[in-house]
Amino acid sequence: MFDWDEDQESLVAVQSQSAPEPDRAATFAALRAKMGLAVLGTLVALGLAYEKGVLPQVRGGSALTLTLFDAPTFARNVATLPEGLVVYEDAQAHRFLRDLRFADATTLHSYIARTESDLSHATPALAPFYRDVQALLTAEMARRSASAS
Repeated sequence: MFDWDEDQESLVAVQSQSAPEPDRAATFAALRAKMGLAVLGTLVALGLAYEKGVLPQVRGGSALTLTLFDAPTFARNVATLPEGLVVYEDAQAHRFLRDLRFADATTLHSYIARTESDLSHATPALAPFYRDVQALLTAEMARRSASAS
């Protein structure tokens, strides 16, 4: 039978071992791997900020400027917004116009046709959205025709 007073030391014996010397090469390799992940994470965050258009606000609010992304599209919003936008705010409209510049003429014309079709079938709650999109598309077409001539 188990007697706690007599058998405890044999069961719970503390074995003293000296801690092994840490391997410096393995430590530096682990540190390099962590630094590589940190750099990769920073690059991914900058890429997402670039994609979402956050860098102009970062540049405006920071004492340090990001010259890596210093392109005319980041430096200024050259597009003038059409009059009478109801739903879209200025920042949203500028982002929409900026993204429209990447569309080719065929895509833009099909987008205009689709918007007109959607506007004719839209509910009264959605009609202002489609009218704003139609105004922005018309402004982009006017900008393209003015720059072509």
